Amino acid sequence: EPHTAIGVENTDGTSSSAAETDPSSGGPDAPTDGSQESGFMDSPSSGFAGQLADILFPKALAYDDYDAKHQLLESNPVDETFISAVDAFSYETASAILSQSQDNVNYSPISLYYALAVAASGADEETAQELLSLLGVSDSQFLSQQCSNLYRCLYTENEMGSLKIANSLWMDRRYTWKDTFIQNAADHFYSASFSVNFSDGRTGKQMADWISEQTGHTLTPNLSLSREQILSILNTIYFKDQWFTRFDTDKTASAPFYPTDAAPVEWDFMNTTQYGSFVRGDTWVRASLQLKNGGSMVFVLPDEGISVRDLVATPEQTASVFQEGETIYGTVTWSIPKFQFSTSLTLGELVQSLGVKSAFRTDADFSGMTDAPAYFSSIRQDTYIGIDENGV
Repeated sequence: EPHTAIGVENTDGTSSSAAETDPSSGGPDAPTDGSQESGFMDSPSSGFAGQLADILFPKALAYDDYDAKHQLLESNPVDETFISAVDAFSYETASAILSQSQDNVNYSPISLYYALAVAASGADEETAQELLSLLGVSDSQFLSQQCSNLYRCLYTENEMGSLKIANSLWMDRRYTWKDTFIQNAADHFYSASFSVNFSDGRTGKQMADWISEQTGHTLTPNLSLSREQILSILNTIYFKDQWFTRFDTDKTASAPFYPTDAAPVEWDFMNTTQYGSFVRGDTWVRASLQLKNGGSMVFVLPDEGISVRDLVATPEQTASVFQEGETIYGTVTWSIPKFQFSTSLTLGELVQSLGVKSAFRTDADFSGMTDAPAYFSSIRQDTYIGIDENGV
């Protein structure tokens, strides 16, 4: 589960920050009356002080309702150019982060993408152009609609697992926020909105509680707020699913694990053998384990003498690891370490290095959000991931 936070400051000293979870950044999100679609249910976000309106999430489909799933995909078309843009953004940002990492790192490109997309919908002129360029699209209306369609295609809540993206906008009640921006965030990003007092110490805890609730209590961030803050955007992603074929707990056994730059350590490994396919690359092997809701978890094993950082050294190399190679069919022997860990990343410098510079300057143009001068001050993402014999 990731959470990304973007900080926005006012040129006369006020500031705001945004957070997003499962793996990712800011622009505001807002309320909806649910009238744009049928088949909605109440949001679990109700009950927080200062909430202006409740969000109604898409109707959850049963695990085995294949006809409804097909109809959902047909009624929410996701353009191939948009998928390519999200892929390119993912490989570019992931390469920049993972190639420089020294420890275990978990990063959510889609979390950062959605946060920046919300911000882009409230930007104009050079600020908007730079954000849209990084996101790989030329039009903010197209971006919002495609994010909306993808949201509904991804949304999952059934007996096998969940994939839920939640957004919220926390707005300083002293400032005026534009209805068009708030409504767009509600309609296309399913964003709840809150009117708050950032000088009240309870606001940070309320925001942290909202994040915890949306992520099944896997994330409980410590949010430090400034009394000059004027806006906070929170986005969370919660994902949970079961292996299509679960691992036998009786076959889990201790074995040496070989870190890249350290001595071997004893660790619990899950073990199984399956007939299927794997992909052979120049310096790696890739295979996937299927999940019950139709997704999969991809595993990449570098050849001996090749480090993980070598495989993600450039965006092109990262893409090739996940998209290229020779498919081979046969018996696949799986021996996977059980693990769980958390990561906290500061992403402001990364986003600036990829061309989004205007948004961090005091003359940034977020006039689609508010007439008050405002600019990004920080972007932060917190994530948690874990796998065991049952799933992810």
